[in-house]
Amino acid sequence: MTLRSAVLAASTALALTLGLAATPAKASFIVTAAAMNNSQSMSLLTPVAGTNVPVGQMILTTSIGTIHAWCMDLYHDIVIGSGQNLTYTPGSITTNFNGVTLTTSQRNQIAGLVVYGDGLLANAATNTVTNSAATQLAIWSVENPGFTYSGASSDVIAQANAMIALAPTLSGNAVSLLSLSGTQGLVAEVGPNGIPASAIPEPAALALLGSGLAGFGLLRRRRTA
Repeated sequence: MTLRSAVLAASTALALTLGLAATPAKASFIVTAAAMNNSQSMSLLTPVAGTNVPVGQMILTTSIGTIHAWCMDLYHDIVIGSGQNLTYTPGSITTNFNGVTLTTSQRNQIAGLVVYGDGLLANAATNTVTNSAATQLAIWSVENPGFTYSGASSDVIAQANAMIALAPTLSGNAVSLLSLSGTQGLVAEVGPNGIPASAIPEPAALALLGSGLAGFGLLRRRRTA
């Protein structure tokens, strides 16, 4: 391998590392309404308690279009209804909103469940309360070990358990967290019926350019030394 190819290979590897580690710049948008078309009311027991809680996919009306989202935050109330003017910011899935950092496995499983649930609800034949509520319960179960609830129908319970068992085999990297000042965390796909890709900054390209230039600088210094 020549010095030039070695330096280029090293700079490319560094660029990929920087790109994966880079923190996306914030790009906010406004949520004006949130609806739950397919939800089932039930009681949450742990880690937080609540009665008559609607459980299912959320449909957000926003300044960048309609976004289908799922709740990630059991510790702060999510505003349902119209007449809102709330600023949400895309970001990375990191915690359960109560100070606990999620593992890589948890983040991957949640992302997979988001994509899987969205796929079910995008199909008229499977766009049901059962699949909507079960997907949300599965997300909360993966996010919060020991999560318990009551009042769900037997169909929803069976489907949620099946999704929890399926979660380790799912994949769905193109998802983003949406938060309101660090709370009211929601998660959605990046793409159709989710967050437009144009709304998600791409710092990896800048990292690639910067480290590439650094590699060429190193090569030039070695040649002139």
